Amino acid sequence: MNAFPCLFCGETEHVTVHEVWGHEWMLETCCGDLHQHLTAEMSDDPAWARDLLRALEIEALCGHELRRVADDDASMLLDWQLRIGPGLGWGETREFIARTMPTAHRLGSGASTRRSTTAVPCSGWPSSATRLRPA
Repeated sequence: MNAFPCLFCGETEHVTVHEVWGHEWMLETCCGDLHQHLTAEMSDDPAWARDLLRALEIEALCGHELRRVADDDASMLLDWQLRIGPGLGWGETREFIARTMPTAHRLGSGASTRRSTTAVPCSGWPSSATRLRPA
């Protein structure tokens, strides 16, 4: 990120996004103390965490716009900006509905972060669950 010495180890400070999977990520730093300091600061100030990750070019790396960093008390999660558009593919929609609301059968638009399905507006009757089950 810069050529300044790390306040903890004295080496050249090094902070990058090492890996991203789903809504989780891993930072790579020059030392464990810097990593611990950054994660504590990010946990205390989610807006600063979002700005730091943007400065580390996480959006370019993942191809998605970062909305915020959410702290679920166990870890900090990437909350990607929602995209609302035409319905998702039939197979993906059926899998999402079967997992979250098995009685729905009419499908409209979908909301997703391009990394995960977030919502699929639908309606249905309790007897319609068999209509969505794969043959």
